[in-house]
Amino acid sequence: MHKLFKSVIWPAIAGNVAWSFVSVAVAEDLSSHQAIVRLIALGLLAAYLMISLAWKPTRRVTNPCFYYPLDSLFAISIAVFAIATYNESTKTANWVSYSLVAVFTLPMLGHLFKIWEPGRICIERLCLALPSTLGIAILVVGLWAFPQSVLEFRVLALLVVIEIWILIRSLYPNH
Repeated sequence: MHKLFKSVIWPAIAGNVAWSFVSVAVAEDLSSHQAIVRLIALGLLAAYLMISLAWKPTRRVTNPCFYYPLDSLFAISIAVFAIATYNESTKTANWVSYSLVAVFTLPMLGHLFKIWEPGRICIERLCLALPSTLGIAILVVGLWAFPQSVLEFRVLALLVVIEIWILIRSLYPNH
């Protein structure tokens, strides 16, 4: 099952994000603020996936009955976010925001409940869950307090999550 995820599912999700990025770049007016912000969001997600795919082989699966369903939901939420971001309109705006909340929530749960790091001590798991938790907080603030700037808050949330995730991954390289 691990080979299927590593060799097929995650590269397919990365391809989905790349397709969404290129589709926005080709089909949209690049002088539009909205198109640029969507491209940045998809570019950040693509960068995360490239880095994550390089790190994933080090992950040891010890609890497959929870690991793979959670990883599947995570992959699906990334694909939904990429497609909804490509096709964003007033009808799909909620799909973009809610799928990004799922993109942040699922890893947070995986880290907190020992699904992805069963042998880790509590402080390490909390540190690994921290970026996603901050991403959710940034999104909630953006959605409720600044709904007119939700696009920018999505990008800010992605940027903060990825930057802190890279920092924490360097502190805990065997994750």
